[in-house]
Amino acid sequence: MDKSADMLIMINAGKILFEEEKDFLLEKFRVVKGDVKYLSPDIKSLMLHFEKSKYGFTGISDNASKIKSLYPDVLLEKASIEDIMLAYVKEGE
Repeated sequence: MDKSADMLIMINAGKILFEEEKDFLLEKFRVVKGDVKYLSPDIKSLMLHFEKSKYGFTGISDNASKIKSLYPDVLLEKASIEDIMLAYVKEGE
């Protein structure tokens, strides 16, 4: 989808989860990775979805600049369309 679509609409269970330009979504969202010691209620509230393991956590956020200012040691990477879509679906579970 990264190469073929300009506008994306995600519908899950009859509900529109987002309707955005692909480039806007790719600029807006970041994959957040860090040690579980950083997984405070503050950072949880800034993420659309996250998963925790014994090695750390991985999440998706559209608040990357705020997360980086609060927790400079977390890793931020560009999210793919698939990352974003899965986060939206998992967030609704």
